[in-house]
Parts: sequence; structure tokens; C-alpha cells
Amino acid sequence: MTSSLFLAGSIAGGTIDAMRPHLSGNTARYGGEGDSRPKFPWWKRPFCLVVAVVTLSLGMAAVSASGEKGLKRLRSLSAEVRQIEESNAEIEAFNTRLSRQIEALRNDPAAQEALAREELGLVRPGDRVFRFEESER
Repeated sequence: MTSSLFLAGSIAGGTIDAMRPHLSGNTARYGGEGDSRPKFPWWKRPFCLVVAVVTLSLGMAAVSASGEKGLKRLRSLSAEVRQIEESNAEIEAFNTRLSRQIEALRNDPAAQEALAREELGLVRPGDRVFRFEESER
């Protein structure tokens, strides 16, 4: 008998709120007394839920970008990384030069002699040494 009342009420254009008391009184948003659509809370409406999630996400992004670990910190750390990489490149070039010099000193007698003459002031027998002293003025 309930289903026939439901059909009769919907065919006749009546409201079905009388048959579903949990929805009665929630029709004010949709047009008043004759409207049978229920009023849903805002968090149950898909569009409002999407807007709320997007707004919350944008707010969180703004807070995280402006905080002490935000974009300013990221930029300063990026600059520091570039500076350290440049320093590493210079150190690698210096190490390469030293490696070549070590290899030359191990295998080349002329390089050994040149270093001994420069660093230790050694001379060969028969070489003439001229020493120039700077005078104070």
C-alpha cells in the first residue's frame, strides 16, 4: 500500500515529503513549499567541496611558500649549491694539475731536475750562479 501511495502522490504532482519525514522542512533553499528537493549541507554538495579543497590547498601552498622553509630559503640554498659546485670544479682542476705534476716527477728526469733547481736551489757542477740582492731605498 505504501508503494501505491507513493506513485499516486508523484503522479498527482503532490509532494513526497509526507512519506519521508526525514526530508520535510529541508526544502527552503530550493524554492519553498512546493519543491521536493532536499537541502543538503554545504559539505555534501560536490561543487562546494571542490571549491573548499582548492581554497584549502592554495592557502596551504601560500603558507608553505612564505614560511622560513619557503621559497626564499630554496633560492638561497640553490645559490649556495651553485657556489659549492663552482668551488668543486676549481678544486678538481687543481687536483688534475697536481696529478700531472706528480706523474711527470715520477717519470721525467728533466721535471725532477727543474723542481730540484727551483725548490732546493741546487746547481750542476760547472754552473755559474748569480745572486742579486735587493737594496733598501
